[in-house]
Amino acid sequence: MGALGKLMEQYPTALVLLGTERLPASKQKMKAAIKEVWRQYPKLRPYLDGDYIYLSQFQDGIGDAILDFRKMPAAGTIRGALLVEMTTAPNSLFSQWHAWNKVSMAELEILMQEWEEFKRSQVGGQSA
Repeated sequence: MGALGKLMEQYPTALVLLGTERLPASKQKMKAAIKEVWRQYPKLRPYLDGDYIYLSQFQDGIGDAILDFRKMPAAGTIRGALLVEMTTAPNSLFSQWHAWNKVSMAELEILMQEWEEFKRSQVGGQSA
């Protein structure tokens, strides 16, 4: 969990997408670890919602790339204009980020549902 926390500090926004290889363990193991911490440490529960959902930022197939939307040129600049021109190119940074962001957002919805179902399934349905 500490390694995941460090990743969250280093890449705190959903605008950054990373390969699952950067996780300290498989996504399934990370999910299980977060759920176990939720069960064992009730005081940490408010923080674990974000940890579980954060996993959507990690996708199989991104590899070593760091797809950081924040580092793309701002619209209205010459670099931004070039970026807009390049977005039709399948390998442009923007098109890569955009494609992976769609996958990430779909998984985000699934993770949110999974997490809520997990909390409801716990003793007495308490999701404190």
